Amino acid sequence: MVEASSPAGRGVWRGQPLTVGRDVPAFAVNAKAPPPPYRMFGTDLPVVVGAAACGASTPAAAGGLRPTGRETAVLRSLAREGGSCRHESRLRRRRVRARGGETLCMTAQQQQEPQQRNRERRWLVPAAAVGVVAGASDYKRVEAQMSACEARGQWREAMEIVERSRKVTGTPTPTVYIALVRLLLRCGQAEAAADVLNTAIVDDRARRIPGQVGLDVMKQLVAGKCFKRVLDVYRMLRVRGYIGRGRNSRARLTTMVTCYGARAAEALIAWRDVQDIYRLYLADREASGGGEDWEGLGRSLPCVVFRTLYKAKRYEEALPYLEDALASNKFCNTILINMGINCLGKTKRWEEAVAVFERMPTELGHEPDSMTHGLVINSLAVSGRTEEAIELFDSMCKSTNPIFKSNPPALTACLNSAINACDIAGRWEDALDVARRAEKAGVKPDMISYSTLMNTLCHAGECRRALEVFRKMIKKKLEPGLVSCNYVLTYCSKHKAGMVAMEFLTVMKKAKLKVTAVSYNAVIAALFQEEQYHLVLEMFREMQLFGLSPDGFAIKHCLQACDITEVYDAAGGVVRGLWKTGTPVDERAYTIAFSVLARGAYIGVIEDLMNDMETRGETPGEGCYTSLITAYCKAELYEEAQELLYRLKSEGKPIRTAAYTSVISSCKQRGEWERAQALFEEMQQAPPEENIAPNQFTYNALISVYTFSGRLDLATQKFTEMAEVGLQYDIRTFVNMILGFAREDRYKDVLVMFQGLESLMSANSRDGVVVQPSSQTGYRNCYHETLKGCEVEGNWQMARRILKSMHLQSMDVDVVAYGAAIGACGRKGRWKEALEILREMEARDDVSPNVICFSSAITACEKGGEWRKALHLLLKMINSGIEPDTIAYNASISASANCGEWQMALKLFDSLFKAGLIPDARTYSAVMIACFKGHQWQKAMELFLRMVSEGKLPNKQTINILMELLDEAGQYSKAVYIYESIFARQQAENWDPADKDAVDLHGYSQAVAKAAIRSGLSRVLQRYLVAEKDPSVVEQFTIITGRGRHSRQAFEPVLRPVAQDMLLEEFEPPLPTHFDPTNDGRLQVRKEDILAWCSRESEKGRRAPAPADDVGSLKLRGVADLKLAYDRAVHEAAATATPGDEVKGKEAGWSGVGWSRNANESEMV
Repeated sequence: MVEASSPAGRGVWRGQPLTVGRDVPAFAVNAKAPPPPYRMFGTDLPVVVGAAACGASTPAAAGGLRPTGRETAVLRSLAREGGSCRHESRLRRRRVRARGGETLCMTAQQQQEPQQRNRERRWLVPAAAVGVVAGASDYKRVEAQMSACEARGQWREAMEIVERSRKVTGTPTPTVYIALVRLLLRCGQAEAAADVLNTAIVDDRARRIPGQVGLDVMKQLVAGKCFKRVLDVYRMLRVRGYIGRGRNSRARLTTMVTCYGARAAEALIAWRDVQDIYRLYLADREASGGGEDWEGLGRSLPCVVFRTLYKAKRYEEALPYLEDALASNKFCNTILINMGINCLGKTKRWEEAVAVFERMPTELGHEPDSMTHGLVINSLAVSGRTEEAIELFDSMCKSTNPIFKSNPPALTACLNSAINACDIAGRWEDALDVARRAEKAGVKPDMISYSTLMNTLCHAGECRRALEVFRKMIKKKLEPGLVSCNYVLTYCSKHKAGMVAMEFLTVMKKAKLKVTAVSYNAVIAALFQEEQYHLVLEMFREMQLFGLSPDGFAIKHCLQACDITEVYDAAGGVVRGLWKTGTPVDERAYTIAFSVLARGAYIGVIEDLMNDMETRGETPGEGCYTSLITAYCKAELYEEAQELLYRLKSEGKPIRTAAYTSVISSCKQRGEWERAQALFEEMQQAPPEENIAPNQFTYNALISVYTFSGRLDLATQKFTEMAEVGLQYDIRTFVNMILGFAREDRYKDVLVMFQGLESLMSANSRDGVVVQPSSQTGYRNCYHETLKGCEVEGNWQMARRILKSMHLQSMDVDVVAYGAAIGACGRKGRWKEALEILREMEARDDVSPNVICFSSAITACEKGGEWRKALHLLLKMINSGIEPDTIAYNASISASANCGEWQMALKLFDSLFKAGLIPDARTYSAVMIACFKGHQWQKAMELFLRMVSEGKLPNKQTINILMELLDEAGQYSKAVYIYESIFARQQAENWDPADKDAVDLHGYSQAVAKAAIRSGLSRVLQRYLVAEKDPSVVEQFTIITGRGRHSRQAFEPVLRPVAQDMLLEEFEPPLPTHFDPTNDGRLQVRKEDILAWCSRESEKGRRAPAPADDVGSLKLRGVADLKLAYDRAVHEAAATATPGDEVKGKEAGWSGVGWSRNANESEMV
């Protein structure tokens, strides 16, 4: 607001005086309008404005004066000539003379007339830049000047005019802004036009500037790739309401501005802005009711949004726009489809990606190019459709489409994708075939192709083939990357291909490729895994020769190689070599090196290294001193080791628990468990600050000393104590206990301890892989001893579990372990499991079943009742060149016998003799069972006689079976003889002479009990006849049956009713029995009943049956007589035999008992 400050005409503008020659303050401009983005004008120049140049009549700017005719002429000339300085000077001098240098301001009268004041205020022009009054003018003069600048293309002068107009008159008219923007656009100043438009929109509160101006600015900015400014213009037009919803008349303008804004956002990858633009577009279209312009933009805008999100790697957010983008046929092309397929692949929607590929030729109307095929091959590979990926690549190679042939790099990329598909599926053979077919089709593999192929082969463990590919790659002068080479070397170490890794490194050197420490470290690791320990040391020395620093793993592998190869002194050289090359050596490496030297008992080397460490300013750690003490123990200087322990401890050296543990372990070989126990107790009683409290390793060492010394009681005590003091059991603990129990054949305890070991290993396993101890010897022995315990105890489930665990841990499973597992199955008759283990052995190349394995499997079939499988195994055993032993024959005979195949059992018995084997008691028992099953008492008797003739004592089972057969056949005399030959003699030694007419049936079978009763009554009858029927020699006969306390059903005797029935039914007259009144476990036959029976037998006129009657009517008195009589009977039968009859006896090869190999040999199967 302008106020009159004095009668002289001096005035103020908003409280500040305006005087000629002074600058117009900045607040003369509209205070609510924000400043432009940057200063558009440089130096302020005098502005001459006026509408008189156009012939208009305007109010005076000061003192109510109007421009004179001369001033109007000057202004017109100025407009025509572009505002030269000469005309400005003329106008300036005339104004000074006419006004006398007075202050340019409004009069007091004008201030009192608000309407007039407001009307005149628009034309107030202070000229303050150069201190000269330029004279009053109005907006039409500015417009005239702008017209002149536009006609001459003077955009800088036009900008200065507008800037001066803003400072003097305030906000210029929209016409001025429009003219300036168009001038700037015509002159190619799009960014300046954007700034002017921004200022104009801020000043244009009535929205009189057409939106087309903004569209023109955006169009030229897009052409100039000023995309950031395009977005600024779009935001300004959107915020100020020049475009937006509800403006149906401006639909085309809105859609065009939106289109340019989206294009700018895509160029800038402004994914948030493009999404906002699309959402506003949808809202505008809905508010306006749609139309052709809206629909046209709706087809293109989803493509823009999708491409922007795809470039920003916002794949999940881009997917909702993909289908709309593909549906816009006009804007959808092959590149957009490739983006969509790749986007689906990135989001693991491989099936949908393949579906889009299948829609391309038909629904989408575009032919897939090489890039499309490559992307689809990747999708097929990841989705597991490897065959389809390979077929698609082959179709590309066979196609005559020029799209493929004209783009060799794209074909190579597709080849890489196909090889990668084979890599994902683990099909290295197909990868090689694809590479060969591609080369024949003219596709040139690049470095990536060969690298991918090498990776595929390495992943499958085909490191040797990867080396061949690498050589071919070098031959074609394709230089692989160092990362790819090191990757192959690393996988060589994983697959234990140390020699291949070494050859690979040699090829790298010959090709003059860069070899780094990483390469050598990988080769050393591979050689160590392949157990090429000497080459590990060689590569380590070569690495140090080239000045390369090994990593911690390479140092560890080298030192462990020194330990395994027993080149213990080389560990000292390794440490000195590391010092020489300046490689930092940590305490762990020192500990390993000193431990290796300690195993070799290199006391002097350890002491020299410790002295050198002190010279270098390094302090030997606890591991160094522990290794020194261990070296003394390895050198069997046990007393010196203990003295060194106490001396170092008194000197304040770091002697900790490990040193004491080493000394305790040294007591094992000497069996000095007392000394070890004393050291252990000393550790327990030491104060805590000495840090020598026993740990789990100390307990393990002491338990090992105890078990080795045979003190399992103390070992078990310490094992229990470990849990009480809160120490964890480790694998070594259980191994020591298992080996200790195994030495004492306490296999039940072995199995219990192994169950604890299994629980520990399961808890410590990593992803199903068992963590093995560093020392494998005792660990393997532990497994073997446990398998032996399983065989003894018949725990076939644990045996199979142990075999599986050994396979998972890559342990060597030898024939002994397999034999023990089969034996465990055989003990419980698990023939299926036994045969499965046997087949597993036969499938391996490094181990073959032996006679023990076959015999155990046959035993399993025997106990499982599978006699045919047992015979099949026996025959297979013979055909394999393995001679069956007696155990195998016994099992086969027993299997046949148990199944009632007595003929086969007898044939096998004969085969045993012909194989040169000697039958044992179990063999005879098995054949006897076969005879019992076939009711062949004659053959059983022959076997018994043969067994006795060979001096073998028949077991109780054999005798019982024979007695049952004889009793069943009614051969009582033979049964009585056998009883008197074997049982009666033993019983007579324990008889009381007072009980000479008594028979004790305890422990007898029914058949033996009957033979015993017959034998006793025979003795009574013989005594009666020898005494010439003197009744006084006959006494009461006692049969001791017992009360049945040990019967299957307690106190229900079995032999008592058998004896009573036999005496009543088989004797004439019957012999009734009575219970002993003092002992109900005894039966008594009264004297008068015995006399009646003896009298009746004597009246028959025949001799009483002799106990030794056997073959024919011979009376035999011993085993020798029995054998002689049998031989005589055999010779007599041979002499009287007719032609064609089978000859019995030895001379006929016992064909009556066994069988001939020439007759019916096929009956074995």
